[in-house]
Amino acid sequence: MKIPQLETERLIIRPYAPDDLESLFTFFNDEKVTRFTDLPSEQSLEETKEFLDLILRSYESEDPIFALAVAGKADRKVIGSCGFAPIRDNGDIQIYYAFSTGYWGQGFATEASCKLLSYMFSELGIERAFVFASPENPASSAVAKKLGMNYEGTAELENKKGELFEIGKEEFLAVHPSGKGI
Repeated sequence: MKIPQLETERLIIRPYAPDDLESLFTFFNDEKVTRFTDLPSEQSLEETKEFLDLILRSYESEDPIFALAVAGKADRKVIGSCGFAPIRDNGDIQIYYAFSTGYWGQGFATEASCKLLSYMFSELGIERAFVFASPENPASSAVAKKLGMNYEGTAELENKKGELFEIGKEEFLAVHPSGKGI
């Protein structure tokens, strides 16, 4: 699977590149950003480089890590990350998003996630997607709700309890036919 570059009105959502090392290092070392994610935190520059190299190598494989850098269109600066991954053995797919603290509360997570879901449903044939949000992170739950996701209840994934939200392809495309967002 080729990892795409997607664009919204304000964002470029693209595969990571070697030049993203410094941005990723800063991102991983901001506890406010990584606290509610599965992202590694407090990494050395070398550990961050190893993680970035793993992602970059995966892009060439049959089963790539679908992790994307999110950059502002105006300055091309990386401001966050989004992507998707299986969350269960049954093929359920979780989308994820995280942004640098200076970009919180500006709708970037919703904008990037909406574009990502549109791509997943329209181009990859995925039938439904989930968001798993920490109950201590109401902003993540708010993004899921803005995307039109339905609250499914509490769940436990990888020994973490959280709120599970779900949306199906038809439901999403009826609300967001262009994938442009809210």
